[in-house]
Amino acid sequence: MTPARNGIAQSMIADRLGEDLVRIFRATNLARLGAASTFNPAEFQVGFRIVQPDEAEPKLLEAGRTPRVHPADQVHLAAQNGSGKPVDMNVLYIGSDYSISYMYGERLHPGSRIDIPLLEFTDTSYGIERMVVVLTEGSAMSTFEDLSFLEQAG
Repeated sequence: MTPARNGIAQSMIADRLGEDLVRIFRATNLARLGAASTFNPAEFQVGFRIVQPDEAEPKLLEAGRTPRVHPADQVHLAAQNGSGKPVDMNVLYIGSDYSISYMYGERLHPGSRIDIPLLEFTDTSYGIERMVVVLTEGSAMSTFEDLSFLEQAG
C-alpha cells in the first residue's frame, strides 16, 4: 500500500472509531439517566414484567438487575400516574450493540394507567440490554415531549 493510501485508510478508521465512540457514549449516558428520578412512588409508578411462555406467573423486573431472558419471552409495561399533573413517559431500549430504539411514548394524565405488552425477545441479539423510562412533568398547554429523536443505530 502506498503512503497516501495508508493515510486515507487510517483516516477512515479514525472517523469510524470516532462515530462508534459517540454512539457508545450516548447509550451509556442514557442508561445512567434511567437511575435518576425525582418522582416518588406515590406520584408515579412504572414497572416491567417478564412474561415467559412456560411460566404461569410473570416476573417483576427490579431496577438495576439484569434478568436472564430467552427468545419468545415478553416484556410488559405497567404505569400509573398518581400525581395531580400530566406526565410524559418515554420508553427507550438500549441494545447490546449500543443501539437506542424508541419503544413507547405517551402522556399519562392524572389518575390514568396503562398495562401493555411492549416487546418480545428474539434470537437475533445477545448480551446485556437495558430499558430506560424517562418521565417528564407536562403542563395542560404543552405538547407531548417525544424523545424518539434519541434513536440511533448500533
